[in-house]
Amino acid sequence: MNSTRYTRACVYVCIALALLASVQTKCEAERFVIGAYYRPLPDGRRYPGGFFSTFFAVLASLVWCDNNGRKPVVYWDDASLFYQASGYDGATNVWEYYFLPVSDEHYHEGDTLHHEYCAPDGVGIIPFRNFGRASREFMHHYVQKYIHIKPRIVAIVDAFYQQHIAGRYTVGIHLRGTDKRDEYLTPSIELFCAAAQRIADMHENAQFFIATDDAALLEQARALLRGPIVTYDSFKSPNGFPLHFLPAKNGKARLGEEVLIDALLLSRCNHMIHSSSNVSIAATFFNPEIEDTFLEGEKVR
Repeated sequence: MNSTRYTRACVYVCIALALLASVQTKCEAERFVIGAYYRPLPDGRRYPGGFFSTFFAVLASLVWCDNNGRKPVVYWDDASLFYQASGYDGATNVWEYYFLPVSDEHYHEGDTLHHEYCAPDGVGIIPFRNFGRASREFMHHYVQKYIHIKPRIVAIVDAFYQQHIAGRYTVGIHLRGTDKRDEYLTPSIELFCAAAQRIADMHENAQFFIATDDAALLEQARALLRGPIVTYDSFKSPNGFPLHFLPAKNGKARLGEEVLIDALLLSRCNHMIHSSSNVSIAATFFNPEIEDTFLEGEKVR
């Protein structure tokens, strides 16, 4: 090969490499990696969000990615409350303990993680209110597009629904206890049960499905309600201390699975009684058409 041809070949190779690098850079720029939400504390520690608080942080960033042409990746690492060093259900990414990947992209070691509650544009999902139908349907669109629950969990929900809920008018009641009292003054258990009973008394063959993180609240509801009560066999705080900070006999990952199942079952009830809580709001995103009674409370912080 003469020098002219050699030089020309080198130029072509350089151009090809530059184009390849450009394509790779563009592909990298299109990815946006969403981490597990936490609040940094003044002493340098991290205060992690609960399951659906962190889930809502993901949803906010998914909306942003959709509007900005970015390809999302969700990677919850040990910043998540539900992280287990041994992994769970064949996954090491905490998000994939419960959900399928949101895109065909994956986490690469060293990726920068977005740990904020709000998306990069500063928009987040404000939990302390009841969402109207339009807002529910808006979020449901993104749930349908990106949120795909693992088949094993779907099978658990379907089996419970068929055995305990199908064929009966079911009033779902979400009773959030433990640390919720520190951020929101919720109505009394008597008001919750009275509202649920009014709805149940309007229907034959009615029953109640109770989702709660607090064993004491469940027992109080059992004493106040007239009619059959079903509840998913999940771990409930025996002493009012937040579940996600208690030692879990079945592991932290199981706690996340149980609260997800509770929200999915609430979403499949005929009517839901609730106050401001991420769990009940998530249920309305899973099923925006659910009839519900929202009981006002007062925000503490």
